[in-house]
Amino acid sequence: PKMENGSNLRLAVDDAVSDTSAIMAPPNPQVILEEPARGSGDEISESKIVSVGAWHALPKDMRAWALSTATEINAFVDELREQRAFAEVTKESADLDMTLENAESSIKQKKNQRRSEATLVKMDLEKNELRKLREIHQDQESLAWYIMKREAELKKLEQTKEQKQTRIDQMVLAARSLISAES
Repeated sequence: PKMENGSNLRLAVDDAVSDTSAIMAPPNPQVILEEPARGSGDEISESKIVSVGAWHALPKDMRAWALSTATEINAFVDELREQRAFAEVTKESADLDMTLENAESSIKQKKNQRRSEATLVKMDLEKNELRKLREIHQDQESLAWYIMKREAELKKLEQTKEQKQTRIDQMVLAARSLISAES
């Protein structure tokens, strides 16, 4: 059944929300809305956010995702809030119980859906990104081994050079002593 006057429904929703808003307020929030987006149906925008923490340090795509997710959740909560307010206005406890059960099952369903999506993303990351990281790590190990081998060869060559230089110096000294002994 629909209510004739939408403003009465809005007042009932606002009253129900204002009674619980103090209880539901998060302690020391990092990002809060300037004005609650209750029942507005509007999209939550960055202009409505008061930055308390590192909101502006987030990448743009992450902020856009957060805003779209918040808007989606806000619309879902508004819908549930309107259903509850309507059930409260009709004064039927069976309707209220059914509305609350439906809301609970909807929330559980959304939670399970998000969990399965997150699991798929995690598996994809592990499959693709970790494989790439392992390949990079293996390349780095190979490069480190090659560098160590080349450094060992260089050290050998430097030692050989020093030995040969020492022999040359000894031969020059011996040649000078022979020349000076003859003269």
